[in-house]
Amino acid sequence: MAARAVVALEVAVALVLAARLLPVEAWLRGLEGRLDGLGPIAPVLYAAAYAAGVVAFVPGSLLTMGAGLLFGTALGFAAASAGSHRRRIAGAATAATESH
Repeated sequence: MAARAVVALEVAVALVLAARLLPVEAWLRGLEGRLDGLGPIAPVLYAAAYAAGVVAFVPGSLLTMGAGLLFGTALGFAAASAGSHRRRIAGAATAATESH
């Protein structure tokens, strides 16, 4: 149990240091600018990236929060939901082809 507390503390310290030392805000503004330039296709592309991100073990909660921050509540919810469903469909298709 103490080992878990130490790991949790280390992760928290690493996140705080990363937030302070890395230009995360500039990266997010750059991403937002690029997505604004894409127009109405941006949420569709985000949904595809969401599905790929979850398959690559990026936590879905981070991707969902990112969608809300980038697109607002309603459109972010739609993009995250679409990405989540695409991932489920891809996972089911993969499982079906591997079982035969």
